Amino acid sequence: LSLQAQVVEASTSAVLFDRSGQVPSRTASVLKLVTAAAALESLGPDYTVTTRVYADANDPSIIYLVGAGDVTLSRTGVNDQSVYRNAPKLSSLTNQISRWSNAQTFSQIILDSSLYGGSKGDWKADWDKKGLKEGYMSAVSALQMDGDRNSPASKDSPRGEDPVSRSGKWFKEAIGANAASAAVSKGVAPADAIEIAKVSSRPISDWISYMLVVSDNTLAEALARLVSLDQGGDGSFASLNQAYRSALSKTGLDLSSLKIEDGSGLSDYNQ
Repeated sequence: LSLQAQVVEASTSAVLFDRSGQVPSRTASVLKLVTAAAALESLGPDYTVTTRVYADANDPSIIYLVGAGDVTLSRTGVNDQSVYRNAPKLSSLTNQISRWSNAQTFSQIILDSSLYGGSKGDWKADWDKKGLKEGYMSAVSALQMDGDRNSPASKDSPRGEDPVSRSGKWFKEAIGANAASAAVSKGVAPADAIEIAKVSSRPISDWISYMLVVSDNTLAEALARLVSLDQGGDGSFASLNQAYRSALSKTGLDLSSLKIEDGSGLSDYNQ
């Protein structure tokens, strides 16, 4: 493999080292620096993501769990930590549901991941599926918990094939007896649904710090989707190239050769 690299003094723009620095090439996880920059430029460091639960306006036994892109939402116990330190807890959502109506039993739980990603999450065609088994990547979805890890406290823990369904399973279990007979399905919350619970993520500056230290692919893809949506895109893989260009347009960077295929750098076709 050949090395392409350039080191620039930030304050003066003086080039301190250059080896084929103008040759577009595969980025691997260096792309996460671009993702972090795009997120900070577009969303700002204090941006947070809120996961909400709604009740049906006509039938309160039907509730909707609506994903907004917070992959850090955790099913860990109150005194336990996932890899995403101080992440919002699933138990906080279920406690709020109990306070809304402790007597209400639920007939349906509908999982809404329509903000971005397919109903089972998205997986890029050129990504290696061993990422799921080896635990360094989850499918991309707006609704998932603990980055869809089997073990929330383990960075590289195996992931599932369908993070949306797994979120529904864990949500139903967390509600307990009142949801014991509830059917779990996928759908979209109606506009007149009534909000009954919500939790917000840590600011994305925390996500970025952890992402860059351990090269967390799931966080990188979540940030990429949020940038896309903020820039008027639809959160798809295809939207990212234009979204990054728009987000970084005022930085003074030369974006002419930039090619963005994903947010993590897993794709061989990023340049």
